[in-house]
Amino acid sequence: MELKKITRVAIFIDYDNFFISYMDKFHKDKIWGDRKNLMWDEAGSLPVWDKLNENLMKYYQENFIKNDFEVLEHIGTYLCVGISEMYGKEEARRKDNFREIDRKNGFIVKYGHRLMGYKSKKDGKYHLGKEKGVDAEIICQMLMGAF
Repeated sequence: MELKKITRVAIFIDYDNFFISYMDKFHKDKIWGDRKNLMWDEAGSLPVWDKLNENLMKYYQENFIKNDFEVLEHIGTYLCVGISEMYGKEEARRKDNFREIDRKNGFIVKYGHRLMGYKSKKDGKYHLGKEKGVDAEIICQMLMGAF
């Protein structure tokens, strides 16, 4: 019987930071105010999220596993999101989008707090409030996983 070392991998993502980096890298030509949400396509499917775990685990395998006896086990991807408790249509839509990710195999969505959003009198557009508690949620999930 061949013994294998099992390396358990949990992935933690701060959604806002991930989204900003994703937009900067892949959609520099898009105007922030006119985007619907490029992480979701027109049909409502989730192209970024469908392949994310697979791509991250493949990257980890190729760059950090240097032997044949180690096996990776993905235990979950924690997507931490700031959502306002008192939200309007925009926040309700965002929460529905995150609910779809939460239903995907391997994903666990955790919510931090977001200060109340507002509609700008200048441009008439909805602006999200600052997020609070997302980093703390990531740390709590890491600690619970470690114990």
